[in-house]
Amino acid sequence: MNKAVIWNLLGTVATMLTMVVTVPLFLRFYGPDRYGVIATLWVVLGYFSFLDFGMGPAIINFLSKPEEGDKTYVPRIFWTGVLLNTGTGLVVGGIVILGLLLVRTETLFSNPIVARELGTTLPWLIIVFPVALVYPILVGALDARQNFGIANANQVAGSIAFQVLPLLAVIVMPATLSVAVGASVLGRLGSALALMMYASLELKVGRPRFDRAIVRKLATFGGWVALSSAASSLLETADRLVVGGVFGPASAAWYSISYNVVSRVRSLPYAVVRALFPRIAAGSQNAAQELAFSAQALLLILVPAISVAIIVVEPAFRIWIGGSAAANTVPIARIMLVGMLMNCLAHLAVVALQAGGRPARLAMVHIIELPVFLLVMWLATRAFGLVGAATIWSARLVLDGIILFIVAKLERRLLALVLLQNIVPLVSCVIMMSSLPFLERAALAMVPLAIWAVWSFLNDDKVTRSIFLSVSTLIRSKIPLRRPVS
Repeated sequence: MNKAVIWNLLGTVATMLTMVVTVPLFLRFYGPDRYGVIATLWVVLGYFSFLDFGMGPAIINFLSKPEEGDKTYVPRIFWTGVLLNTGTGLVVGGIVILGLLLVRTETLFSNPIVARELGTTLPWLIIVFPVALVYPILVGALDARQNFGIANANQVAGSIAFQVLPLLAVIVMPATLSVAVGASVLGRLGSALALMMYASLELKVGRPRFDRAIVRKLATFGGWVALSSAASSLLETADRLVVGGVFGPASAAWYSISYNVVSRVRSLPYAVVRALFPRIAAGSQNAAQELAFSAQALLLILVPAISVAIIVVEPAFRIWIGGSAAANTVPIARIMLVGMLMNCLAHLAVVALQAGGRPARLAMVHIIELPVFLLVMWLATRAFGLVGAATIWSARLVLDGIILFIVAKLERRLLALVLLQNIVPLVSCVIMMSSLPFLERAALAMVPLAIWAVWSFLNDDKVTRSIFLSVSTLIRSKIPLRRPVS
């Protein structure tokens, strides 16, 4: 499992580093208005990913334990999912294009040039929706066989092409929305076709085939996953859609930059749960122990990492995107980081519910949360601006994590431990948003982190002690000892 986590983590880190380089270039060449529209378009695309009928997790669930003696089982599962989602993507793309043609885009954006350019991006949508819906099936098929290396390599290559090709295109083409969206879509299409070829050979699925009985089998499991994905996608993206609707594309760009950076903290828990999913689904005897160890290890790593990020985000953003842009994004990023700790731990509850065959419970939690969150988010954004939106977003993550821990019936002691340690980044955030000089704020913010470090080491926790001692041993091994000079 450790090797799988490393592969998953490396893939996400590579994507994050690409984003760090490309975002300032997008703002420079395309401008805040166009970048805000591009970010919003991909948010909408991410929301429509629920139309994959939960096929990604369903594919992992069923291919992790193939039926013995049936050589056609894997090909039927694979091709039925691919063909079903390809058709769904084409239909959805056509509906979205028709809807945008019926709506006057000039009424959606204050910038008339950007509004006109939006219409030229429509043909690309007929390609991007099938690609977006089929890709999770290809990744899920390889994850089920725990072939994380190739899947991650392809995702990294696709993500880099997705972000870099629009910037390369402006060398020979004008910086318009059509150029940006078209280059991104071609990058994603190329990576999807390459992964399709590899998955077909790896799983030996042969010629395409469609099985209606398989559709019903996948839908039984994937239906609840799809419903949960629909609600959680809207929960995840509603803040940016509300911000864009209330304040316009420029504000949506600042808010999206903060979100895109902060959300990368999920790289570690995502890498862990992606490796755990097929093991839990296959009924591994060590799955429960691995889940408990993962929770403790994530706490030990994420509490100091998030607390330090709250401190250094201000100077880092000033260097990265400039002083004026940092003034708009730093307060939002700090507030989001507070809720991110609980959200990272909630990933373990999600994988316990889905891989354990209980996706309906997860779906019901998100469906109940959705209307309340939408109302409160809209009121907070109108009343308190971007900071209000970020505060409600972060608070929702904390409450969602508490509920999911209870629903998944994970240890109450672990939930109490998470809530207690969540105070550390919260205090650091409050201090860093005060009016004191930066160095004084940074020094004060380190106090709760130091207290937490001492408490964690003295606490009777084998995981904590082993990781602390491993790190200290590694540090000592890198420092050459010198004999005293006589």
